[in-house]
Formats: sequence, structure tokens, C-alpha cells
Amino acid sequence: AKVCVGLLSNVFANTYPKNLMKLISSLHNILPNRKMLSDESIQTAWKYLESISSDNGESCIKKEVPCRIEKYDLHIIIPVFNGEKYIQKCFESIVAQRTDYSMYITVVDDGSTDGTADILKNFSVKYDNVEIITQENAGHSGARNSGLRRLYGRYLMFVDSDDELVDNAVQFLMQKAEQTGEDIIGGGYTTIAETGELLSTYMPSNSHQHGFPWGKIYKSYLFEKVEFPMNYGFEDTIIGMIIIPFSNSQPNIKELVYRYRVNSQGITSTAAGQPKVLDSIYITQRLLKDREKLGIRMTHDFYDSLLYQIRMNQWRAWTLRNRAIDRALFEVSSKLIYSYPEYDTNNKHLKLLELALRNRYFMLYLMACV
Repeated sequence: AKVCVGLLSNVFANTYPKNLMKLISSLHNILPNRKMLSDESIQTAWKYLESISSDNGESCIKKEVPCRIEKYDLHIIIPVFNGEKYIQKCFESIVAQRTDYSMYITVVDDGSTDGTADILKNFSVKYDNVEIITQENAGHSGARNSGLRRLYGRYLMFVDSDDELVDNAVQFLMQKAEQTGEDIIGGGYTTIAETGELLSTYMPSNSHQHGFPWGKIYKSYLFEKVEFPMNYGFEDTIIGMIIIPFSNSQPNIKELVYRYRVNSQGITSTAAGQPKVLDSIYITQRLLKDREKLGIRMTHDFYDSLLYQIRMNQWRAWTLRNRAIDRALFEVSSKLIYSYPEYDTNNKHLKLLELALRNRYFMLYLMACV
């Protein structure tokens, strides 16, 4: 144990050491393999987690195939719940786009109880290419899914009601899509405070898509068989686990296309410290099963993504401050990685986590998730 602590001390410095892979290789020789996972231990872990918060979510696979009309180049879907504060700015940033491409806009009022409905009435009266859907509250997934029942565009885009598009975003994204024929095209984004103040700017690499639904366009066919899974928090996990792996490739453009407003009432903020954070592991498990049903094959890239997702699940669970929950997550996460013995990560930021899960060392797992 003392040797391991000494070896690991460098890992938790401000930067990873240059010889990290050598360090991990030496840990392989020091740490003996723990006993294999048993079905009983996995079942016990799942039962314990569900005693804290039940898994009530549903599959992402659609029961009915949507109607694809594709009359427009781009179909933009805006889910809104009690969005009177920002929906006007959001909508105006879309209709003000200067573009050669035709757009259809679906705004889904998800049971708002404030003045949202009155604002939306003006949209549909003024614009022929705007539809307003009003429904009882069904959550973010239910609102987006209502917009997906009829696919009016060759491409799809999701815009949250408190966010905005950057000028010329549609033109930049659609031009790239037309030039390349790729399934998904993304761009850079800024984060802004609730007051509108600029907080940060993010420019993705050419080929790496982040897992958010927004800030990109998708070919409509990607949502023919699937939708956002109902009754889960972190429902946008579907983008990284299903949509991106199902597509052919996903380049990014160098232009900024989106302004993301940091929302103190979003799921990331409101779920922290609440049992609902366990939806993060539940939706991971559910989407892995859906991948099999959809015939999406495992790849090295997705294996790395799964390790990142496991680490994200643990980050969220830490807000519960419950070591028994951490232990249960470790058990079920080990099982997930045990399911893919033919893969090994080459990512130095994930190697320690993989080592901990494969060799079943709980404390090393917690350290690796830092």
C-alpha cells in the first residue's frame, strides 16, 4: 500500500507526469487481481442503488417511426417550459439568421404556467414556417420527442429556450453539411451567464463532438428509430452513446455557432446532492442495452467514451456523500468494463481508471475518478 501511495502521488499533481504510462505499467505488477465479479454482487449493488432512487426510465428506441416530410433544409426544435424570460431572445436569434437555406421551427410548450404561451402566440401568427405544440408537462425528453414526431427538414437542430444561435450559424453549418455530406456537423460555442455576460469560449477539435444535443446539426435519419429516453435525468446522454456512434463521421467547423446560457435551474445544478443523480448510471446501462438492439458495434473510441461516462457517473454520485453508493457504482461499473475484455484504452487520462476497474481496487477507482 505504501508503495502504491508513493507511485500515485505524482498522478494527483496539477499535471499528469510524462511517464504516467510507465507508472501504470508498474502498478500492474504490484497490484494482484482481485477475485472475479459475481452475479450476486452485481445484483446486490443494483438493488442497493434502486433502494436509493428507482430506475423508472424507458428505452430510447421508438415504438413508431416518425413521418419524414423533409420539405425544408433544416428543422429546428425548441423545447420550452416556463421560458418567458429568455424565449423571445432565443427565437429572434433563429429567425434573424441570414441564410440561403430554408428553415422550419417547432416550439414545444411543455406545460408552461408563466407567460410563455402568450409570447408564443405571436410567433405562429407572424411566421408561416413556425409551429407551436402545446402539451402537458412531459419533461425535456417529452418536449423534444414531440418535435421529432414529424421531421420537416433534411437536417435537425435542437436549441434550448434559454440559449441563442450566433449570427450566420445556420449558414455555416449547412454549407459544411452540403459540402461534405456528413451526418453531424458541429461548431464552437460560448457560455454566457443568466445576465448575458460572456463567461467562456470553446472551440472543438476538427473531429471531436461533445455530447450535448445543441450546437450542431444532424441528418434527420439519425432520429428515425430513436428518441430521447423518457423519465431520466441526463437524457442527452443519448447523443454520445447512440447518435454519434450511429453516424458516419462528425466534423466540426471553426466558427462559433451557439451561445449556451448557464442555468441555475438545469439538471446539472438541481440534481446535485439528490438521489436523482443515480439516473446517470441507469441511463448508461439502458443505452448500452439499446445499442445492442440497434446493432451498433463496439469500437475503441466508444470504449474510451464509456470510461469517460463511468467517471462522469461517479462525479455526479459524489454529491450524495455516501460511500456505500460509491461502492455500488464501483461494482456495476466494473461489470460494464468486464464486458469488453478485448479492448484496452491508450488514453493516459483513462488508463488508471481502467486498471482500477479491471483489477477491482475500490480506492484506486475513487482516486482515478478525480
